[in-house]
Amino acid sequence: MSENLGQRPPMLFVINDRLWIGPDPIGGIQCVARTRSSTRCKNWVETSQVGRWEQMVSRRGLISVYTVGRDDRWLAQHCARHDSPDTVDHELPDWEAFSEDNPEHTARFVRPLPDAWVAIG
Repeated sequence: MSENLGQRPPMLFVINDRLWIGPDPIGGIQCVARTRSSTRCKNWVETSQVGRWEQMVSRRGLISVYTVGRDDRWLAQHCARHDSPDTVDHELPDWEAFSEDNPEHTARFVRPLPDAWVAIG
């Protein structure tokens, strides 16, 4: 996982119907492709009109997520320039799978449901 997690708050993303903890907030997710000079690409994974903010109700509470939809480029963590099946990565993508069964994940991302919601359920 990215070392930036200690510096900026991580976010949850829905990519290909799965929850992922992002390496950085939207607009700060760097491409992981290897450049011709054997360095990591400095481009960002574009966010322009790709997704939308949503609130999800889970079994443990309310979760705010940025939903990207079905976008393999995001999961591969590639910029538009490196959106190709033959792209070689400089390093692995920084995504971490989210799990409600992980107490650390729940503490960081899940807010308890309001009492009125609990009474209805």
